[in-house]
Amino acid sequence: MALERILTDVTENTKHKLVKDVLAPIEGEPELLKTLRVYFDSDRKVVETSAQLDLHPNTIHDRLRRISEKHLLFLNILETLSHYTWPSCLKAIR
Repeated sequence: MALERILTDVTENTKHKLVKDVLAPIEGEPELLKTLRVYFDSDRKVVETSAQLDLHPNTIHDRLRRISEKHLLFLNILETLSHYTWPSCLKAIR
């Protein structure tokens, strides 16, 4: 909730930089970035993500776990950010 309040007063440029910092741990792993982008485009639905990527849902769960292991609370932070700055999230993930 505190992050949500802060984000309402932050510029888009700052939000974009924050997303880039949060994504830094997986920057060199294109399959994780693509999975993350499709996951958010699919409204965080694993089955839809797996269908779009033509992968088994367990593979998506495994990749999301790997992403989370790279950064504590990673997905929770990105989900909060995505509600307030989705264009910045998409730019950073692509």
